[in-house]
Amino acid sequence: MQPTEFIGEHLLPGQIGYFLSILSFVASLVATFSFAKAFYAKEMGRVFNVLQDVIGLNDRHITIILEHLNYGHEKDE
Repeated sequence: MQPTEFIGEHLLPGQIGYFLSILSFVASLVATFSFAKAFYAKEMGRVFNVLQDVIGLNDRHITIILEHLNYGHEKDE
């Protein structure tokens, strides 16, 4: 059974947001592991810093997508 697609429906922002949320979750798990490993080795790894940047950028992109989706649903007053 095919999902119903409506005329003028914008699915791309939702699909991008879904991908970014999964990517952010996986990056946070890897960053947690990297932080624990670096903490016990008494050195901060480059992987941890890069993953923190990835998580931050994903959070910004998710926020932008949600604002884009909500902007079209505001009532004109």
